[in-house]
Amino acid sequence: MAGDRIRVLMVDDEELIRRLAAGMARRMNVEMVAVGTAAEAVEAVRTQTFDVLVADMLLGEGADGIALARQVAALQPDIHVVLMSGYSASHFDLNGLPGSPQFLDKPFSSESLARCLSLARNRRSAGAD
Repeated sequence: MAGDRIRVLMVDDEELIRRLAAGMARRMNVEMVAVGTAAEAVEAVRTQTFDVLVADMLLGEGADGIALARQVAALQPDIHVVLMSGYSASHFDLNGLPGSPQFLDKPFSSESLARCLSLARNRRSAGAD
């Protein structure tokens, strides 16, 4: 991985959200792989390395965002987790999740996504020292 560029796995069952996030990521010089299901995410994590998982809390079918975060962290323990939802974080039990996951309110702006990714980048840099 070169410099500060990070690899992000975005998981959301809404195609429009995936497209918008991918466009934001391009403008931020972030490499993003966007998938629509937990199963696709787990398959991607088995074959590629990511720095950040950005996952919707409520995925249409399969695992929810919390279960997915646990599965992904079991495969890539150093991954930074960002969970997102249109509901506030207080609606979910985030206890017991690996690391210190962030919560991103939907709808999100490019600035709020950039803040989450910047924190992940900073944590990665601190861990590399």
